[in-house]
Amino acid sequence: MEEENLMRLACPCLNIVGAPLLKLLTGKVQQFERQCGRAAKENLDTQLVELESLQSVFYNPGEIRVEDLTTLSDMKNYVCKKFTYVPQYLDLTIKVLVDELKFELCLTLPHEYPHVQPEIFVRNHTLNREGHVQLNKDLCEYVAGVEKGEPCIFSAVSWLQDNAQNMWPKTKRREIVDLANPLLHISGFCMPGESEGDFGGYTC
Repeated sequence: MEEENLMRLACPCLNIVGAPLLKLLTGKVQQFERQCGRAAKENLDTQLVELESLQSVFYNPGEIRVEDLTTLSDMKNYVCKKFTYVPQYLDLTIKVLVDELKFELCLTLPHEYPHVQPEIFVRNHTLNREGHVQLNKDLCEYVAGVEKGEPCIFSAVSWLQDNAQNMWPKTKRREIVDLANPLLHISGFCMPGESEGDFGGYTC
């Protein structure tokens, strides 16, 4: 009855057309809501399964963090049909170690995930602004290419492990050259990983 009254207020012409059309429109709205509810439950259930799998891999304290445990509890209750309202988005942070460098993979999972791309961002205190921008650009492009409907967090972690170490030497080379030029009037190139005297693993 509440939905019918709202429709009458929104569309006064329904009072003229009559009850049959109103009931038809109300039924369509209710059907749409049920379909959206089922889709949301399926997506959130997939998110919970993926989170459980992630926690089985990143099991050390602090490796994976759910930013709001209340949201996680609400998701579980919603999937189990204990709640009727849709919970907030799930926010996760995963700490990934790449060649002794610590990266944080930050994710926000919308209700439509995995059928839409998650909000994703990676940060590392040793990367400069340019390095962060490039790394996140490349990561987002990779995630965008993952088949929709398939969970992609494990793939994102694997991509980060395979590609982050390539980004770090580039930014460090630039920082070293930018520092050396004005101070010591040094030019040339840097080769990370090649020891030369006491230059800390860099040849200039």
